Amino acid sequence: MAAELVALLSASLQVLFQRLASEGIPQLFHGKKLILDQLDELNTLLLSAHVLVNDAENKQLRNEEVRVWLFKLQDVIHEADDLVDRIDYEALRSKLEDDQSRSSASRTLLLSWCKKLSLLPKNMGSLINLRYLDIEGVPLKEMPQQINQMKHLQFLSNVVLSDRHINGGIKMKRVAELEHLHGIWGLENIIDVAEASEASLKDKKGLSKLTLRWNVDTFVADYSQKEKDILDALRPHTNLKHLEIDNYRNTIFSHWIGDFAFSNLVSIKISNCKSCCILPHVGQLAFLKSLIIDGCDRVISIGDEIHHKGPQFSCLEVLRIENMLVWKDWSFSNEAMQGGKIFPLLKRLVLMNCPKLSVGLPGYLPSLEHLIICNCEQMVVLLPENTTDHYIPSLYCHHSYR
Repeated sequence: MAAELVALLSASLQVLFQRLASEGIPQLFHGKKLILDQLDELNTLLLSAHVLVNDAENKQLRNEEVRVWLFKLQDVIHEADDLVDRIDYEALRSKLEDDQSRSSASRTLLLSWCKKLSLLPKNMGSLINLRYLDIEGVPLKEMPQQINQMKHLQFLSNVVLSDRHINGGIKMKRVAELEHLHGIWGLENIIDVAEASEASLKDKKGLSKLTLRWNVDTFVADYSQKEKDILDALRPHTNLKHLEIDNYRNTIFSHWIGDFAFSNLVSIKISNCKSCCILPHVGQLAFLKSLIIDGCDRVISIGDEIHHKGPQFSCLEVLRIENMLVWKDWSFSNEAMQGGKIFPLLKRLVLMNCPKLSVGLPGYLPSLEHLIICNCEQMVVLLPENTTDHYIPSLYCHHSYR
């Protein structure tokens, strides 16, 4: 447990450093030396804590004093994170007021992962020259309708669809007007297939990255055909290179996800699709380099969804499979596993929190350089029987391989 806490604290500190280094903070407190000095001191203290955290993993984590200090540091990081959230919001409000008085000259607005920010100012439309708006990870309840007035917007990380019972906010029909959109959140608010089709994603030729997300707070398994039909209607243009699907509520995915027409896909992430039983058929996508599967609680086997005789995942270099509660084994054919026909270029494999997984590798992986296995308690062998052993430069196992 302590090792996981160390990793979490280290990652949280890295995010805090990035946020404290943003340009918005010195601009907001320009001329207020005392506040800037205090923020600089906070940054120095956090840097010192980061050094200690990195060193903690090499110390005796069973020491009670070390464990207590780590948990106290976790509380401090949360408080510092809340402080930066408030600063970010004030910076946004100040920027809007300033831009209104200076002919709306702002071009970039970075608000990603401001976890306390639930609403954007209603006068967002005054930023008529805005080129880049990043609100990824911001738990917005709705978005101002004026977002459509930003005619010069060249990047919009995502929109959040409003509840259909609310008059304001963004509805699916307006999504079609946003040329440079990269994600749609709040898909649980779509009424039917007709509404989903209004986004016209298949016509957006410039769409290279797309995130489709249902709200995790309202997750209810939906086994109806309607849910799958909605995902069918959200089929993007085949120029797409990066795809993320989060909190999808049906048991099976749309066929377009693994369609040969989407051979331009370079990365796919499927996360928290807790009702999913069968993963999409993506092994034949010729240029897929990164695949992340996380939190698909009903998937028992990986591999039997692939029915092709040729090489599978021929370009895949990174594979991460995490938090799979009932996943037990790989189910590729023996011929594929022993002949190097699957994952021939795989360099990095991460298996984390898969408590029922019994076999680590799906066969001979000739290009494997880094292997991380963590919290896979039932794993009894690293390689299947009759598989050629090979040297792995980097191997990390934690409470898993025995």
